[in-house]
Amino acid sequence: MARLGADATAGVLLVVAALAGVTWASAAPGSYAGVWVAGTVRRLGVLAVPGGPLGWVNDGGMALFLLVVGLELSRELRYGDLRSPRAAAVPVAAALGGMAGAGLAYVAVAHGGPPLAGYGVPMATDAAFAVGTLSLFGRRIPLGLRMFVLALAVADDLGSLAVLVLGYSERLDPARVAVAGAALLVGVAARRFCVAHPALVAALGIVCWLALEGSGVEPALAGVLAGALVASSPDGSPTRLETALRPVVNGAVLPVFALANAGVAIGTVSLGHGAGTVLGAILAARVVGKAAGITLASVAAARLLGQRLPGGVGLRTLTGVAALCGVGFTVPLLVANRAFGGHPGLLAATRLGLLGGSLVALAAGAGLLLVGRRRAGSSERRAGGQ
Repeated sequence: MARLGADATAGVLLVVAALAGVTWASAAPGSYAGVWVAGTVRRLGVLAVPGGPLGWVNDGGMALFLLVVGLELSRELRYGDLRSPRAAAVPVAAALGGMAGAGLAYVAVAHGGPPLAGYGVPMATDAAFAVGTLSLFGRRIPLGLRMFVLALAVADDLGSLAVLVLGYSERLDPARVAVAGAALLVGVAARRFCVAHPALVAALGIVCWLALEGSGVEPALAGVLAGALVASSPDGSPTRLETALRPVVNGAVLPVFALANAGVAIGTVSLGHGAGTVLGAILAARVVGKAAGITLASVAAARLLGQRLPGGVGLRTLTGVAALCGVGFTVPLLVANRAFGGHPGLLAATRLGLLGGSLVALAAGAGLLLVGRRRAGSSERRAGGQ
């Protein structure tokens, strides 16, 4: 339950930071761009470090975020709702359905040309916000449903990272990728022989990160790889490393990332040259595709397995939760930087679409949840009076 409360705070900070970025970029675009200017990657032989504040925020900060994701994945796969194939089937199907629904909706609108490169942008769910928003509804949202969304978000993170690696890796540098792979193999061997001390994992993770910088593969992925190598707590509780890092990531890393990447001068955004298509595709994917994909996949998986819907809720409440999963800033912005790094106009439209789509998804999801729980409460009162 503490995790849910922490995610609620993280979600609020994320939205505030994103709105602050938009306000800053609109009021003083020169000042905003000057602070976050991306510098040239600095080489250290086969290793490299990011250049400029934006590089450190996107590559360094996101590596810490994905380290926490890796720690959580390791724990969930061993002790959580994803440890049992049958228990994991519905949330995993929901995650895959949401990603597919968002991707298909995007492609349906952006059916060709440069805008099509952003197909992976709207696929990811913002786990911190989706889970945290549910906690704001208190006991009106069943605990089982909240745990379902947490498992869905973890599976979604893993799927989104796979899309980032498979769909958006650039021309690879064999030497740097080989060094990163060697560091990973040493870590796997150390864990196999129970000598994966956190200090060793940290050192190997840093080497992997430095090797992936400029390699053609997203360097922040070193974080999730390092997190997966850390041994889980014997009782399935968060490790001390996860407990120490989560407040830093939620309270500083994610808000700074949103501030640095969500800023777009709204009044200067041009919808020509494919930007309008990207904006419409992002909105369709986040508001319609994501919700429809999660809802349909959840219902189909539950019926095929002979299970009830998560938390025993009705279709309206499930659809409301699915709509909330359309909120997304972190991984979608990471993918957007890869997809449209060479197209400033398309990147600006993507940022605007993610912000607008997230606000619409939040409003739609909250409205459906409030109506669904109110009707459920009325039904329970009528049943009790009979």
